[in-house]
Amino acid sequence: MAVKVPAQERVESLFNMAMYLSTKYDNENDDNNSPLDSPVVSPVNGTEIEPVEEEAYVQYVQIKAVEEVVRHLNHTWQVPSEKRVTETGVKYPIRTYREKTAQDMINTYQDIQKPPLIGDTMTKEEFSDMLLGSQVCVW
Repeated sequence: MAVKVPAQERVESLFNMAMYLSTKYDNENDDNNSPLDSPVVSPVNGTEIEPVEEEAYVQYVQIKAVEEVVRHLNHTWQVPSEKRVTETGVKYPIRTYREKTAQDMINTYQDIQKPPLIGDTMTKEEFSDMLLGSQVCVW
């Protein structure tokens, strides 16, 4: 994402990509019966309910989709090198390291998150905090 826009706009683009990937995973779990394809009908009188403004609800993405986005960022070297490695625990005869996976980075974020993440989803704010915070530190 070598573009000349503020980091928050880049995070917004990545979040939109993760939302798209989340719908892909949702469709895999729901046998391609997405509730977004059918109109919402009121249980009281059976009339169609108008869609809610986008800003009126919290947007979520699945952790699997976030993992895929972080894996691609890591693969394209958009994560700083000091955030890409972790110690293996072997200190003798020399200290050894391994490359962090996307799941490692997400787990690090989840470990320090207060309150902890609920279920297997992440909000837009949590996604932004993770990418711009010290766990991934994309830009």
